[in-house]
Amino acid sequence: MSGLSFHTPMPFAPDSIQVIGLPSSGGNSGGGSTGGGTQPGTGGGTAASASALLFSASCQSADVVGAVVRSDGSATAVTTVKATDQYPAIGIITAKSSATACTVQTYGLCVGAVSGLTPNSRYFVGKDGKPAHATDALTAGGYLQVVGFAVAANALFVQPSGNLIQLAPTRNADGDDTTPRPSDDGTELLYGGILTGTQPPAADYGRRGDEFLEYTAAGDIVLWGPKSDETGWGDPRSLVGAAGNRIYVRDTDPDSSVTPAVGDLWINRQTGQLFDAA
Repeated sequence: MSGLSFHTPMPFAPDSIQVIGLPSSGGNSGGGSTGGGTQPGTGGGTAASASALLFSASCQSADVVGAVVRSDGSATAVTTVKATDQYPAIGIITAKSSATACTVQTYGLCVGAVSGLTPNSRYFVGKDGKPAHATDALTAGGYLQVVGFAVAANALFVQPSGNLIQLAPTRNADGDDTTPRPSDDGTELLYGGILTGTQPPAADYGRRGDEFLEYTAAGDIVLWGPKSDETGWGDPRSLVGAAGNRIYVRDTDPDSSVTPAVGDLWINRQTGQLFDAA
């Protein structure tokens, strides 16, 4: 299938998982507690007999009930995952006891945490971090992954697939990837990247957030950008400094571990962003 690739799910192993039997919607005259789960009653109504897997976790204050979540770096920390994120979903927040504490359901029938579902439909990680139809989850360059399927308008059987299918990116007539990526805080769409050439970049070349290294015939290296919607590439500046200038390649943005000289460069190899000391 053209434009698709699979990614290996990230392992996630909470310290403690609670297995519960869902109570019946009617009476409980005929059932009791056996095997760690509450058996459906016989006093009337339709019983929900599937077990659910839940655990307590820390979360972000912005994470809401009904949000699909991923691991946030530890076995008991989660945060919302969206269709643009390359992380496997592990479950849905079903309750919050405080701004930064929640209950996550990783499997089984989840009633009430989500609403407006279409019964008998499969649901995916949405662009907003909520369960969504495939058509609402599709985003160019993003990731499609199953969360579960709806059994009622307010009931989702949670069953994350753990498999991510990357969708083909949006490309312009030249074949350049023009798919935006979200900023770390999710407030805006950025592009970013370092482009190179032997001539100044054209006004319509590159994307917002890109930087351009121009290698001139005179042996100079000129930096343009970052490109913005307001000022385009902006004014260029030479990166060729005095003899003895250094280029620092690190996994982070510049920090206090280095006192740079004018003309030194710092490259964050994780993001590709280039910093110059001036």
